[in-house]
Formats: sequence, C-alpha cells, structure tokens
Amino acid sequence: MSASTYDTMLGDAVRRMEQTQGLAVDEYERSEHQSAQDADTALRELMSVSPNISPDAAGGYLLEAERVYVRWHRDDYYLDGEFALKSLHSCLSGNYVTFEDSRLAEGQREVMRDLKIFEEAPGSGRMTGIRFPVGGAGVSEIWFYDMNQLKLESLDIDYTTYLDTLLATGGVAGWQYLFADLDFRNDAFRGIAKDLREMIGYFQHVFPDLDYEPLLDRLEARL
Repeated sequence: MSASTYDTMLGDAVRRMEQTQGLAVDEYERSEHQSAQDADTALRELMSVSPNISPDAAGGYLLEAERVYVRWHRDDYYLDGEFALKSLHSCLSGNYVTFEDSRLAEGQREVMRDLKIFEEAPGSGRMTGIRFPVGGAGVSEIWFYDMNQLKLESLDIDYTTYLDTLLATGGVAGWQYLFADLDFRNDAFRGIAKDLREMIGYFQHVFPDLDYEPLLDRLEARL
C-alpha cells in the first residue's frame, strides 16, 4: 500500500456523498503538513496504536494531510455528520492545551489529561483520543468524550479500525457508542440508537457495496 491509501479512500468517500442524490457536503477542508514527517517514525507510531496490523497495511493509514475536516447533511437534515481528523504523527508529537471537564469524576479527569486527541466534531463537543499506559508497557487505549452526554468511554476498537468506521459512518453523532460497553435502552441513549439505526439503514440503501452488518450487529446487541 502507498502512504496515500487512506487519503484516497477519504476523498472517494466525500465524492461518493457529493454524487449521492439527497446528500450535500457542506465543507471538505485539508490542511497540509507544515513540516516533513519521518516516515519510519510515523509508521512505528501507527503500529503502536494498531499492533495487530501488518507493517505493509499500516503504511496505508498514514495521513498525508495535517488535518482533514468534513461536514455533510441529508436533505431533510435528519441525518448529518462532522469530523475533524488529525494525522497520527501530529497528534502524538504536537503540543496543545489539554481539555478538562470539571463535571467528571477525578479518575476520569485524569484519563482526559492523558488523552492525545486525534479526531473531533468541533461543533458538538465530542472528541476521541489515545491513551498510552504509564511507563509505556501495555496496550494503548482509545477513549471517546461526549460533552453533551457527560460521558467518557473506553472503546473496544483500535486506531485503524476507528479510521475505517469513521469513513463508513461519515461521522454521524454517537457512532462511537457502538464500541462502548453501554445499554442503549437507557433513556439518554434511545435517541442516539434511533439515529444510528436510521444511519445504518439509509447507508445500506445508498451505498450497497459497503458492509454495515457488523455495525448493525453491535447496535442490536445494545438494545
């Protein structure tokens, strides 16, 4: 795989939305790298957060852009999505202000302070980050924070699977909960479950070449 494989897939996904009747892409922005990244270092970083992927396949997930932002909606505005994806190398090497939420328990605030954010929906207060174990021993973790639901959840997903699922869902609000240990029968999540079912059913119809059964299975298991 070339280093631009995921960039190509992302661009293809945006064009597919633009060409689908009933969908509109409001914004698609790419910010290029300000400085050259060392490819070997970037590859080692990616392998550290997706240890089960082969080096050849891992190289295809190295974003050539510094940041990619996408926002879209369906014509009836019942479905929409948004995501701002930062390259992993920038995520791990960049310096930025740590976000904190004083409403969370102290243990969760500690987790948030450790997170290196690589994807967010800027207009909604949702973000996803990587947490590395103290001392560097052990497996890295993916955590999802939702300001509106006051939730910080560990996700059963690795970095490259996250990127693939982000494209499949288009950044529909709350898709990350499909990988959290949650019961969607809780009143707070019934609306999210309804929206996710609508998203899966609609995308199965307009993008029949994509496989949404694994996401549907995860949704059903939480209902």
